[in-house]
Amino acid sequence: MVVEPQSLEGLSAEQLRSALLSMLQAAAAKDQELAFKQTLIDKLTHGFLKGW
Repeated sequence: MVVEPQSLEGLSAEQLRSALLSMLQAAAAKDQELAFKQTLIDKLTHGFLKGW
């Protein structure tokens, strides 16, 4: 969800809460994806360095 800064002024408290919750959920999903990718990179690097 992309929210323009200028449009935040016209939102109600409930709409702001909803937008914030949506952004927090998107950030958590991205963090989980990045952690998964880093773990995969670490496993591959470890295997490569050990000579597989």
